[in-house]
Amino acid sequence: MKIFKIIITVVLSSVLILQMQTAFAATYFSDGVYTFEKTESETAVIVDCTVPDGDLTVPEKVLGYPVTGIGDYVWMSSGVQSVILPDSVTSIGAYAFAQCSGLLAVTLPRFCESIADNAFWNSPNVTIRCFYGSAADTYAKNHALSCEYLDEALLGDADGDGYININDVTTVQKYVAHLIELEGDCLKAADTNGDGNVNIVDATQIQKYIAHIIDQFE
Repeated sequence: MKIFKIIITVVLSSVLILQMQTAFAATYFSDGVYTFEKTESETAVIVDCTVPDGDLTVPEKVLGYPVTGIGDYVWMSSGVQSVILPDSVTSIGAYAFAQCSGLLAVTLPRFCESIADNAFWNSPNVTIRCFYGSAADTYAKNHALSCEYLDEALLGDADGDGYININDVTTVQKYVAHLIELEGDCLKAADTNGDGNVNIVDATQIQKYIAHIIDQFE
C-alpha cells in the first residue's frame, strides 16, 4: 500500500508539472525578438526582449497580437538608448527601464495611463517624450524627469494667432482672472514654464520674452 501511494504521488506530480508547462506554453510566445504574455483579451504584454542595446521601436503587434503593455524588468540594466512605444501601449511595469544609464529617450503614447513608480528608477539621463497633459506628462513631472512634448505649440502664443506679443500677456491675465477659457494648444502654449499650471508667472515670462530680457522660456 505504501508503494502504491508513492506511485500515485509521483504520477500526480508529473501531471501537475505537465499542466504547468502546458499553461506556460499556451500563454507565452516569442517572435524571436520579443517574448510576450497573451492576455485574456487577446493582447500582448512584452516580458522580454533579445535586443539589449541601441534604438528600439516596439511594433504595434507581435505575432498578430496588439501590444498593450510592457512588463516588469524588460530593459532593466540594459544598454538601450531610446525606445519608441506604439500607440496601443497602456501600461508599463515595475523597473521596466530601471538602471539604464545610457537611456536617453522613451516615447510614450497618449493613452499610456499606468506607469509603475519605479519604471525609470536610477535612469538619470532619460527624457520622456509624450503628449502635453497626458498621464506620462504628469508622471514625468512627479518623478522629476526631463520631458519633451510630441504635440508642438508655439510657447507663449496663448491666443493662437502665430505671434508672441502683448496680446498673449493679456490673454493669460484674463485666463487667470477667470474671464476667458483656454484649451488645447492655446492652454499648452500659455504654460510657458511647463509646470502644468497657467498663472501670473507665465504672463511675466511672456512679458520678459517680448522685452528681450529672456530669449527662451524655461
